[in-house]
Amino acid sequence: MWKAVGLALCAAFAAVSAHAAEEKVYCRNGLFPREEIDSIGLAQVVAPGGVHLNDSNGPECRADARNCSDRGALGNRAIVITGHSLGPFVCAYFPRSGSAGWLPSSALQSFEPELAPPLKAWAGRWRHGDNTIRLSVRGGQLASEGHAYWPGAHPTLEEAPGGPHYGDMSGLARPSGSSVAYEDRGGCSVRLKLVGRYLVATDNGACGGANVRFDGVYLRR
Repeated sequence: MWKAVGLALCAAFAAVSAHAAEEKVYCRNGLFPREEIDSIGLAQVVAPGGVHLNDSNGPECRADARNCSDRGALGNRAIVITGHSLGPFVCAYFPRSGSAGWLPSSALQSFEPELAPPLKAWAGRWRHGDNTIRLSVRGGQLASEGHAYWPGAHPTLEEAPGGPHYGDMSGLARPSGSSVAYEDRGGCSVRLKLVGRYLVATDNGACGGANVRFDGVYLRR
């Protein structure tokens, strides 16, 4: 009996592991901050003819995006934010268009962003769409104040007849390397990662109304 139970548990864990591995095949725009924040890096395209950003998942598509779902061409020297690798490909996000997809690793030259940016490098008003996060230096810590909206700060009546859903975040925390995390008494938790001139944010889904997320790649504006 116990042997049967053990085999059943092993099969269940194997199924879960297989599902998790399968999920890593995806490289998605909206989920990029949440899924890639622990493996974030920076790279530059080093392909004289440019490369195609591909959001399809089959191996034949990753090999040549022009034959599949194409997110557009990236020119030589374009800067991308990189995530996890899958064989000879890497999940990449192009900040200029807000698109994520697969790129061949051979077409990228990685460079290390600052591992422990000074506090002043974080300071400013960061924006992703209508969402904003303001960071300011307070002693040896960073004070944060953020506002997020869905479907936007000023939706049409057709988009949101009752007006936008919104959420807020705030707190005081000390960065650890290039990351900092905030959590308030209401259960809202937000992680921030500073990578070059970009601020990558993701939250736990408990920072506001329905569908409100701070997830995104922010620019200082």
